[in-house]
Amino acid sequence: MGAISANDFLFEIDETTPGTPDTEIAEVIDFDIQGGEVTQQDFSTLKGKRAKSKPGKLSQAMLVLNARTDMSDPGQSACRAAVAARATKTIKVTAPTGETWTMSGYFTNEPGANGSIDNSVNTTFNLLIDGDTATDDGGA
Repeated sequence: MGAISANDFLFEIDETTPGTPDTEIAEVIDFDIQGGEVTQQDFSTLKGKRAKSKPGKLSQAMLVLNARTDMSDPGQSACRAAVAARATKTIKVTAPTGETWTMSGYFTNEPGANGSIDNSVNTTFNLLIDGDTATDDGGA
């Protein structure tokens, strides 16, 4: 999947109450969900004439948030602190339609900053999703 524009999406992290996303992550430009593919389990035998396989478990997925760096933003600061603490964090993504996705996991990178003289300075946060993602259609 390619990056999705974050216009009108809301991103929240559980900074104050563990497990309850309550602090907005500001300045998110776009996001992407990577992975989450079914692995193949090999059941071939040496006696068999053909390879045999069955679908296995889903691999872990990763939520990638690209944001304009804002060192004073409480949400971005919570993401940075979670990397250092190796803490499980809960993230909630709310679409403009009201649909939500809530997931927990670990941030797997030390967010750096990149940009140029004529461009904004950006940061990437990678959340390795651990477990299921809860969805809510927003009453649609």
